[in-house]
Amino acid sequence: MGWFKRKLKGINTSTTEKKETPEGLWYKCPKCNTVVSTEDHSLSLYVCTSCGHHDKIGSKEYFAIIFDDNKFKELDANLTSSNPLNFEDTKKYKQGYCQSNYFFHFVSGVTDNILSPTAIF
Repeated sequence: MGWFKRKLKGINTSTTEKKETPEGLWYKCPKCNTVVSTEDHSLSLYVCTSCGHHDKIGSKEYFAIIFDDNKFKELDANLTSSNPLNFEDTKKYKQGYCQSNYFFHFVSGVTDNILSPTAIF
């Protein structure tokens, strides 16, 4: 069958010698499937240049867009949530909150779910 035969002679690269593309090098638009480099996608402010799809971004990326040279001061950086009404679920609130907050902090590098920046425009 013709599907599995090479059309060009002289290509002798074995599968083990082929190099994989590094993760995060390319961005594929979920709406129109256009592929661009991650750097170009960030330079276009996380908007697809083909279809105009706005990608979801985190607070760090958003602050880099709206503040010149990423110059801002974070207010209440050490502020954390508490449980003044003593809510309980299948797990104690503090136990469940600590586990979920630890996971969020580990993944995003942010200590809490809200950031309050201030800057001079």
